[in-house]
Amino acid sequence: MRNPFRYFNSSPEVIRLTVMMYIRYPLSLRQVEDILFERGIDICHETIRLWWSRFGPMFANELPILTRPANENGPDDNRIPIGKRGDTLFHFALDQARFVDTLSDLLDVVSTQNMNCEEPLSQTEVRKIASSAWGYESRGENLKGRGGSVVISNCVLDALIDDPDAWCLYGKLKRHHWGRDFALAKPMAASMDWTLRRWKKARAKLVAVGVIRCIHRGGSGPGDPPLYRLRGAISHPNKKLDTPLPCTTVSKQSDDTEPVLNR
Repeated sequence: MRNPFRYFNSSPEVIRLTVMMYIRYPLSLRQVEDILFERGIDICHETIRLWWSRFGPMFANELPILTRPANENGPDDNRIPIGKRGDTLFHFALDQARFVDTLSDLLDVVSTQNMNCEEPLSQTEVRKIASSAWGYESRGENLKGRGGSVVISNCVLDALIDDPDAWCLYGKLKRHHWGRDFALAKPMAASMDWTLRRWKKARAKLVAVGVIRCIHRGGSGPGDPPLYRLRGAISHPNKKLDTPLPCTTVSKQSDDTEPVLNR
């Protein structure tokens, strides 16, 4: 029988240790590379990928076949079912994105977790999941494992850094009114213990920068306050997102009405 390791410079023991470490534990290729380097074994992560692809099936065939006890006839609880692969891998990628430095590192980690699926996803799907999660992390929008947080982009920070009142009002809106319409009227100024003039100035700053937009000017009566909506991150601190949407009415807006929150 020919020696399957005859063309490799590394010893069979090192190859077996490396492949089994990568298969047994949820480690990426680069993490295995770092662990081995700390122990005096200097190999590239692409070499680990080659060894895993070539020797993984051979090592798997050498493992003893474990029979399931008679009272455990159900599927393996550790396997990711087919209907939950995408969602499970995406949340796993968001969680792991905090601990890696590059998209390639994250892709390695997600690819390893993908092997725990009942039917692994294609590499194209895994790459899409990893890229999406890395996009959230690089934009500072990944809240996985960070508890309740308010994420403010660098562009908005640059645009509002010279106006503490506008910055404070924007933070309040991001915390309490993200994803829904809200009224910026006189009662909100009173709840913040601000004068009406100070509050209007902060509101005008947010409108001028483009982080909020008016969707209904109101003014028809006490029950018709002006309604606003938060917008996404701006691309430049001195540039609005786009042309504001037209309001439903053109009457003068009122600041003396009670706030109405529409979910």
